[in-house]
Amino acid sequence: MRKILTIPLVIFISLFSHCINAPRSNKYDPKNPDKAEVQGYVYEPDSLTITGAIINLLNYNNNIVQAETSDADGCFSFTRIDPGIYKITAQTKYFANIIIENESLWAGKKLTNYRIFFNTFHFEDDEINSVPYGFITVSGDWRISEDSNGNHIYTGTDTDNTNPAITFFRNRTHAFKFSFKFMVSPVSGQNWETGILLWYQDSLNFYSIKITKTSVQYRLMKNGSLTVFYTKIRETTEGVFHTLKAVQAGDALPIYLDDIYLFPVSLINTAFENGYWGLYVFSHEAGTSVKVDFDDIYLKIPQ
Repeated sequence: MRKILTIPLVIFISLFSHCINAPRSNKYDPKNPDKAEVQGYVYEPDSLTITGAIINLLNYNNNIVQAETSDADGCFSFTRIDPGIYKITAQTKYFANIIIENESLWAGKKLTNYRIFFNTFHFEDDEINSVPYGFITVSGDWRISEDSNGNHIYTGTDTDNTNPAITFFRNRTHAFKFSFKFMVSPVSGQNWETGILLWYQDSLNFYSIKITKTSVQYRLMKNGSLTVFYTKIRETTEGVFHTLKAVQAGDALPIYLDDIYLFPVSLINTAFENGYWGLYVFSHEAGTSVKVDFDDIYLKIPQ
């Protein structure tokens, strides 16, 4: 006679119960009662906190599961988050929206001091003919303009053949990363220049990246004496947007124009400890007004 194998009922119930509850201890299980949390702050490029920024937590279906507004200290928090992979978005006035993809928030994960930096200036929130948020006009005519598509841009115009038109970001700093788009107006003549000022002290002491119709230079002006470190022959066409950017690599800022490498800018062998970051426009032709449109200005200043 064949013997029938039996399992004691108590063992069967124990195994069944264990199988049911096992996934709840899995950090990837959405039903895990140990929820994730995110607490952090939102900042401007120079680490000033932002009040009133809207921060959203979205699930894999791009549905908003939690929404927060940063408080007077720039703080926000998400609590009781089911385990999963999320997207975090943030928006505020004067800056381009932030999207952070594929943030893994598994059971029990607690992210504190989570930092969101708004780095790219968005001029759509500034009024036409106003000075944009975060910048200071030093000379020349700088104002928000409207392009042919109705988008707001930052326009600098120089009508003085002796001094350039200059605008600065509000704070002095040492280390930074930057990028911006610029377009020189076709009515600016042949002998124009534009670019960026780095570690600016005064009109006799500064670094600059000078862009002309035919070349790009990295230069130092110290006590009124000019030193040219690099010159690259590079055609810059009027009437179209070009992009100048720095991609930080250790103690250097490799500079690119339209994604073509130009030269490095050192962060350690500078003549000045800190200074202003700014844009400039200059005409070398009497009676000719140089106009340059700037957009998507990215500036990141490390803490």
